[in-house]
Amino acid sequence: ETYQVDNSVLQSSSSGVIYRSSPELGAIRAGSPVARFGSFVEGRILSQKWLKAEGGYLPLRIRGAPILELQVGLKKLMKEKNIKQCPSCRQGIEKRKGCDHMTCKCGAQFCYICGADYLGPGGIFAVGNHVHAESCRHYRPFP
Repeated sequence: ETYQVDNSVLQSSSSGVIYRSSPELGAIRAGSPVARFGSFVEGRILSQKWLKAEGGYLPLRIRGAPILELQVGLKKLMKEKNIKQCPSCRQGIEKRKGCDHMTCKCGAQFCYICGADYLGPGGIFAVGNHVHAESCRHYRPFP
C-alpha cells in the first residue's frame, strides 16, 4: 500500500523521518536514509507501531502524532493529472499553462519537468542550465 509521510500533526522542523534498520526506535545507523515529509512510501503495516518499507522500518507515530497517511489512489491520480511535488515542501503543483519555471507557495523555484532548483549557489540562476537533468528539454551542457 502507498503512504505519504505527513508532518501536519507533528509539525517537526526536520526534513523527514529516518528509516530504522529494525522495528525499534533506537535502531538508527549512521547514514540511514530519510523518508522526506510529503514523499510517498510503499510498504505494509507490521504492527500497530511499524511500517515495513523498502528502505527499512518507519514508525507510524512519533511522540503520539501520526506520521504516515494511507493514500489510496493519490499517487496514481497525481501521475494521471501530471501533478508534480515541490522538491522543497512536497506540496502538489499542477501546471495548466505557461513556462516550466515554477514558484511554489513555500518560495521554492524549480523546473516543472525535472525538478532542478533555480535558487541557491548551485541553482540554475547561479550556474546555468546544466543544472537541469540531461533528459530535460531545458538542459544545456556546461560551456
